[in-house]
Amino acid sequence: MAEDMRRIIICDFDETITDRDTIGILGQLPYAVKPGFEPKWSHFTDTYMENYRKFLEDPVLLECDHNLGRRLPLLPSNDGDITRSNFQCLFKDEIRYQTDARNLEISSTSEMAKYGLFAGLTHSQVSHFVKEKMREHSFSLRNGFRDFMSSISAPQFFIVSVNWSAEFIRGAVGEELVDFDNICCNQLVSNGDTFTGQFSNQLLTGSDKVSFIEKIFKEQCCRDIEQQYWYIGDSETDILALLHPEVNGVLLIDPELKEQKFRKLTTEVLGIDESLVNRFISSKEVGWLRCYVKNQENSLYLAKSWFDLTNINTNTD
Repeated sequence: MAEDMRRIIICDFDETITDRDTIGILGQLPYAVKPGFEPKWSHFTDTYMENYRKFLEDPVLLECDHNLGRRLPLLPSNDGDITRSNFQCLFKDEIRYQTDARNLEISSTSEMAKYGLFAGLTHSQVSHFVKEKMREHSFSLRNGFRDFMSSISAPQFFIVSVNWSAEFIRGAVGEELVDFDNICCNQLVSNGDTFTGQFSNQLLTGSDKVSFIEKIFKEQCCRDIEQQYWYIGDSETDILALLHPEVNGVLLIDPELKEQKFRKLTTEVLGIDESLVNRFISSKEVGWLRCYVKNQENSLYLAKSWFDLTNINTNTD
């Protein structure tokens, strides 16, 4: 990278920075602070799974447009370029599908808000809880993340997540690595330092992530120095952001640990050639791979670890 170019890192949180999904861990907090709270966490997970079944089988039950189907794979089959001018049109079906999925996610947050699951919890309780859970090894940061961040300053780093608490995210990542204002998530609403129990419902799906990263573009574009954007994620809610023409997108999954997930996202959802995926999985020496060029300047990459992501940045500077 030229010395006059500034790298901006935009990153998912759960299973991208962390070694596992932390929503269920955060869901333990109300029961730790309010022993005997009803209903139990299983009520909310069961409700979500039931509504997920409805979303897949009969979306109209969740007031979704049942005429909308998901068209996979997403990558153009004719090697057509993904550009600023055609992104919305090229992926309009996936954007609609993801937007429709907001009803599914809102059905979940509305159920928690109805019972006041997080009502009355304080930010300091969240901070203490996340540190305690990390000490207990309930979850940890993925290997190589802190090494990667050693060359990234906090103002260059953004987290865009469907998680519910920026306080939880910052407590896990570290205050020295990310500015609180650079965390975008489906934030629990606060009154002062106390959660009201309501959710902002501002960031629920992959289409919402695209809206937030485009806000980041607008905020950063007025700087005197040229910016290079990277988006890093591991799940279906990250796919549209990974494909955005303004970013170098990195699908960060170790196929040795999560082969089924990796194959689904690469071959079924994205449409990357299966033989290429097989070679990437089987080769112990290859930690990253450029698999698609967008906008004639940015690319879509596969990477197995944060250490490999560091090598991508070194080899594309």
